[in-house]
Amino acid sequence: MDIIITEIPYQVNKAELVLKIADLVRNKKIDGIADLRDESDRTGMRVVIELKKTAYPKKVLNRLFDDAAANRVPCKHGGTG
Repeated sequence: MDIIITEIPYQVNKAELVLKIADLVRNKKIDGIADLRDESDRTGMRVVIELKKTAYPKKVLNRLFDDAAANRVPCKHGGTG
């Protein structure tokens, strides 16, 4: 299961957002995240948050909205299995 961020508000810096999420995971304020990747290229923005098998996607997403600078980031979660 993945959480995919495809858009961020104009004033949010993508690199700072990714670093903030990584810090939250490192400091164990958010659990359930297995990997964080920036897959952006010239065709568009894409940040993939790969979840652990035991994670609850809605709980992780709510923690991201609460703790990170992602307060108005449109996200969708889609499964890989």
